[in-house]
Amino acid sequence: MALLIFLIIAGFSLVIFFATRSFHQKPVPTLRIWFFLVMAGLGGWLLVEQLSIIQEFEKLKQFPMLEAKIISSKIAGTRAFHPEIVYQYSVDGIVYTDTTDLEVPGFGTKANRHWVAEYSVDNFPAGKIVIIHYDAANPSLSFVKPHPNYTIFLLLSCGGLLFGIGIYFLIAWIYVSRFRKS
Repeated sequence: MALLIFLIIAGFSLVIFFATRSFHQKPVPTLRIWFFLVMAGLGGWLLVEQLSIIQEFEKLKQFPMLEAKIISSKIAGTRAFHPEIVYQYSVDGIVYTDTTDLEVPGFGTKANRHWVAEYSVDNFPAGKIVIIHYDAANPSLSFVKPHPNYTIFLLLSCGGLLFGIGIYFLIAWIYVSRFRKS
């Protein structure tokens, strides 16, 4: 998966480079080369890290499922509103209690965050039965919605952008320094 994304971004960078190659007339100084190498390296590292986290969430979806009862559901926070949902479940006769904020995003206006928290609390009222995923090896670890949060996708986008820009300018430097000598 990571290799496919790298190839797509590198291919896209090549297409853009050759479409704009008339703009690349002067060789790029060595300091800029290192900057673009670091940019591409950092972007590649971010891509690999975030893709591995997404793969971990795919594994969480394979955890056993069971029913849990919501004990309380309220809006928490004074500026960064978020739902606070407490639920209980039982595994092998042992009762576990866990809390979730449903990984709602913490960005947007104050009114929007409050609306999202209120909507979540309304959809997960106290007494409701929900399906959760739990870790069979450690039953105290559970998830109401085992999916990556928005931060992972933001970092994935930033990594792709850094990697693409770094590769683009490295290809431009190679082209200018190797093929444009007059």
